[in-house]
This record gives sequence, structure tokens and C-alpha cells, in this order.
Amino acid sequence: MPSKLGKYTLQRTLGQGAFSRVKLGVVEETGERYAVKIHRLDDPKLDQASIDVIQNEVVAIKALSHPGIINIVDYYARAHLTKSCGKAYPVVCVIVEDLAEGGELFYFVKNTGYFAEHFARYFFRQIIDAIDYVHKAGYAHRDIKPDNILLDSNFNIKIADFGFAGPIAGRTGTGSLTTKLGTVPYQAPEINERKPYSGEAVDLFACGIVLFITIAGTPPFSLADKSEFYYKLIVNKKWDMFWKYHMKGKPSPNFFSDEFKDLIQRMLAYDPADRLTVDQIRSHPWFTSQSATYQEVQEEFKQRKSVNDDEAERERAIKQQQKQRQAQNKGGYNDRKRGIATDEPEEDEKEELEEPRFELLYQIDKYQKPLVPCHKMMIAENPDTIMELLQDFADKKSDTEEVKFYQYEEDYKATLDIAEKASIKLLITRYGDDDVFNIDFIKKNGCLIEFQKLVDEVQKHLEIRFGYREEDDEQNVEEEDS
Repeated sequence: MPSKLGKYTLQRTLGQGAFSRVKLGVVEETGERYAVKIHRLDDPKLDQASIDVIQNEVVAIKALSHPGIINIVDYYARAHLTKSCGKAYPVVCVIVEDLAEGGELFYFVKNTGYFAEHFARYFFRQIIDAIDYVHKAGYAHRDIKPDNILLDSNFNIKIADFGFAGPIAGRTGTGSLTTKLGTVPYQAPEINERKPYSGEAVDLFACGIVLFITIAGTPPFSLADKSEFYYKLIVNKKWDMFWKYHMKGKPSPNFFSDEFKDLIQRMLAYDPADRLTVDQIRSHPWFTSQSATYQEVQEEFKQRKSVNDDEAERERAIKQQQKQRQAQNKGGYNDRKRGIATDEPEEDEKEELEEPRFELLYQIDKYQKPLVPCHKMMIAENPDTIMELLQDFADKKSDTEEVKFYQYEEDYKATLDIAEKASIKLLITRYGDDDVFNIDFIKKNGCLIEFQKLVDEVQKHLEIRFGYREEDDEQNVEEEDS
């Protein structure tokens, strides 16, 4: 029997915050699904200041109504949660809100790589529309980041987490805010310097960072401070050097468009007076250029979400294994005593661990292998011959496109780069004791669709050359379909 809270049956954990856990809540009578944010009354971190933040979020969201914002459906100041074992314990500040079926924008970048500019533009327009509405309604969000930008089932933007929202006019009505709030990597320099600031300006600054991350795959800097290496380049307006550093590892020298560079430079300026307003952003050439269509977004992001779902399932399986291992070790060998991370906290534990998201995202190249989409092909052929045929594929492809193929000296490993489209790593490993080999195709750069197209082309080339299929098989299939 699953846990219950009021009319909501609580199912799997969707995520967790500083002092909350978010569960999938289902109304059994209707089948409606919601996100239920639960705060434990006996959590020592849940002090009055924390409760004030939660209640502030409720007040702010109830005053807002926009398709680009997560709406609150129910709120319980106090309630009792009944667990599956029948035990009940008190909870406070339970927020029931819209379920963003698509998940966090953060995971789309983390798990599937950066977005092509026309896709990023599609989402950025929605972000600007939503944040402009919030500002005109009299609020500043003050915690814009990829973690707080969710996607619904149709991959439309939903801005969440208004716990740090404040009146745009300030507590004194002067138009300036003073409280140092938000998430450090996304804070504007004036917040870090503890100066009075404009709510609109700091929100738009954070939006610029989010836009940069979606296109570059990494943040522009770790902290908007004059002493931070990358932001120091911005402060001193050494933009050529800034972009040179961020071009490292990119598949093309024209990876960032000139219009995108100009928009970012004007959104992330050190002086708030030099930054673009909402109206100026909307009239900027990059913003007004053609974006992806609704249909293109559906096709691209359904595939990306499939990768996200696979990664989430993989993580759940690992955690389940860790739970089983921990249960087996009870009373004996204990991983935790040796400083080894074994599992996420149980629901009843008072400590909660938060994933170091910025570090993980900022070092996305370092951790790339387990975080990016990949494809496996199993084949019973000589690996030297496989490598020769991969080189042959690159040679033929170079007749029409700019292609680079590099084979590493050690093992059977290579990279294949198609300019402005995709870059993949190829790794051949033996499968079991027989002469069967796995070819791993691991996406390094480029959009997911281009990666999958390239994998299909390489696999087809190998299958034809090894005699598994006729060269005109694909053509015959296309003719039959037409």
C-alpha cells in the first residue's frame, strides 16, 4: 500500500531540495497527476526562515497565472502523511502543483548535450515571455537557473520555485532590492558585491546564463565576480579571448553565431545599465531570427527525453543495488563508515544530500562518457578490419562534407567529426570470450538528431561492407514506402 496524503496517493520520488522531497501524487478517482512537495516538521533545517521562504512561494504563485509558470493546485499548512506501513507523521507546508512531465531543462543539457541555436531560441522566447509577465505582475523571481526551468508534456517552458521571489519595487518601494538571494553561479555581480539591485536586471542576467548553457553546454563562468577568470574577461571587455576559451572542443569555428555572441555580451555586462531590457532583448536580431517549429521541437525532444528517461532508470537501478548492498552489509561491513557514497537518503532520514549540479554541468566534458547518449553495435568481425572500414567511411564522406577521422594509438578507439553537425567517439571492445565485439558510438558534440543520423550511416556502411545487407536495401525500402 503506497503512502497517502489527503486525497493524493504518493508514488515515486521526483526530486528533492534543500529541505523538501517532491513526490508524484495521483488522485485515484480521476487519475490526475501532480507534484507534491513535502516538508518534514521534524527536519532540523526547517527553521522559521525556511518556512517563510516556502510560504512566500505560495503567496507569489497564487498571485500569478501564466502558461509559462508552475501553478499551485493545493496547499496544506499542516498535514499528516500516512506511510505504507501505516505509520503517520506530521508534515508542514505541503505544496501540490502542476506536474512538469518533461522534467528539468538542466537534465536535457546534462544528459543529451547542448541545443542548436534555433531550438534554444524556441525555449528562450518562452522564458522571456514568462519572466516578463512575472515582472509586470510586480515580482522578481531571483532564482532563475536550469533546475528551475521545467518542461511540460509538450516541451513548453514552466518556470518553478518562487521561494525567493520579491516585490519588484523593493520592500521600501524605491525599485531596489537588497537581500542576497539566489544560486551563486547565476547571481548578477551586483548581488555578489552586496549592492542594491534591480529585480528585472538580475533575472535577465540569469536568463542570459541559462541561454548560454543551453547552446554551449557549459556555463559562461563559475561566478560573476571580478576575480573569476572568465568573468574578469567580461568585466574588461576582452570578448575575443572569452569566446576563444569557450570555443575549445566545439566542432566548428562558427559554432556561436555573431548575433548570439552580441546578445550574450549585452545580457551579461558587468554594469546593469549596459544590459538589455526585455523589450531590447525581444527586438534583438538573434531573438527575432527563425526558431524551431513546434513539430521540430516535438521530434527532437521526444528523443532527448527518451535518453533522459533511460538515464533516470539507470540511476534508479544503481540506487536499488546500493540499497540491497547496504541491507546485506547491516551489522557487518559498512560502506558509509569507509566514506563511500552508497545510496540516496531514506525518506525518514533527516539529512538530505543535494547533487552538486553546477560542478557536474561545468565539467560536462570530464564526465561525458556516462552522461551523454550512446549507441552500441555488436559485430563478429576483426577489429582491425572494422577500423579500416571506419576510415573508408570517413574518406567517402569527405567528398561532400568536412570530415575528420582520428584513430588513437592505444586500443581500438577513434573520433569522427562532421563539421557543424556532430562529433562522436568510437570504441571497440571484446564481448565475452568469443570473437564478438561491441562498437560503442558516444556523442561528444552536436545535436542528438545529427548524432543518430551519423550513427545510422556508419552502421549501414559497416553492414554493407561486411555483406550483412545489400547496398540498395534502403533505397528499395524507401521506394516501397512511397
